Formats: sequence, C-alpha cells, structure tokens
Amino acid sequence: MKKGLQLLEQIPDAVMGVKYERFVADEPFREEILNFCELDDDINFTTYCSATLTPPAPKPPIKLPEEIKNEFHRVMRELGYE
Repeated sequence: MKKGLQLLEQIPDAVMGVKYERFVADEPFREEILNFCELDDDINFTTYCSATLTPPAPKPPIKLPEEIKNEFHRVMRELGYE
C-alpha cells in the first residue's frame, strides 16, 4: 500500500487509486477506471461486476503489535480509511 501511495504521488498520470468499496458501489467510477486504462466499456465487464461484486462486510477491530500500530494507522488514514 505504501508503494502504491508513493507511485500515485510520483506519477499520477499513470497510477489511479481505487478503493474496493467505491469500485463495488459506483458504476460510473468503474467507467472512470476503464477510461483511465484506455479501455472501452464492455458489457461483459459491466455484467460481471453487477453479478459478482459485493460490499465488504464490516470487520471487527484487530489488535496490532505495538511495533506496527502507528504506521498501520498512518497508512490507513492516508488511504482514506480512518
């Protein structure tokens, strides 16, 4: 995740951040992804997404080792999850 964030900052014209939650729920966003990748809209893609994608179930909090806890939460905030 940290490398992806680094690449997003370094070469934003070549890297697109995609949150799964938005990908699942937002069909126009999936079209933005296809456009970013210079791919044509495809009925098979649209049908597959509609039939297969489901929102993630909420996850209970996890106990992280102290050595990684702060860094984990920092990256999650940077990703927009906290």
